[in-house]
Amino acid sequence: IELRPGQIVIVWTDFPSDSQQPMWLDVGDVGKVTGVDSDGDALISIAGKDTGGKSLSTVVKKKNFGKLRVQVTTPATSTGKQKLPMAPQAAESVAPQNAT
Repeated sequence: IELRPGQIVIVWTDFPSDSQQPMWLDVGDVGKVTGVDSDGDALISIAGKDTGGKSLSTVVKKKNFGKLRVQVTTPATSTGKQKLPMAPQAAESVAPQNAT
């Protein structure tokens, strides 16, 4: 995967970050990508990692991106309103039926 600043990521597999002082990242930890360097490595601010519950930043190298998942947001979900596709059974009930 390729990360970009502003993306929200979720830790998918426990692993230590790649900072000089590694931070242990647990499954379910949530972070925000704050920067990406020329090698493609990311600086990620992880929520609640400080003893006071504040976010701490850490480096995650590109080789470890497979241990993260990017949270997908769409304009529909960000407004709180979702457009749902018509259920197949509803579409079938509207279709004309041939009488024999």
